[in-house]
Amino acid sequence: MVYTYNDKFIVDSIEATELEAYEAQAITDVGKLGITDTDYVERLVIARVYMLASAAQIESDGMKEKYAVYEKEYKRALDEAILSAKSEGGIKDSDTVWTVKVGRS
Repeated sequence: MVYTYNDKFIVDSIEATELEAYEAQAITDVGKLGITDTDYVERLVIARVYMLASAAQIESDGMKEKYAVYEKEYKRALDEAILSAKSEGGIKDSDTVWTVKVGRS
């Protein structure tokens, strides 16, 4: 595991191998965004892992709510990362910023 996952409600509901698979997928997804700031990458990966885990068990009590929380966090972190990159000259308004669909699978 690259990152620490503190949401015990979600983490305790899945196997360690599932968490590792979700993390690998999230790292791939976030890598496609072109974000290089490690703080934002970490926030995005963690939120994406929680989204993947909660989406996989969306019918379980509390998972729809968890998904919604982490979807908002993912979008917030992505918006902040883009603004930060723009302010540092890393992204110009004419640049294309790739996004990864965050919807349920």
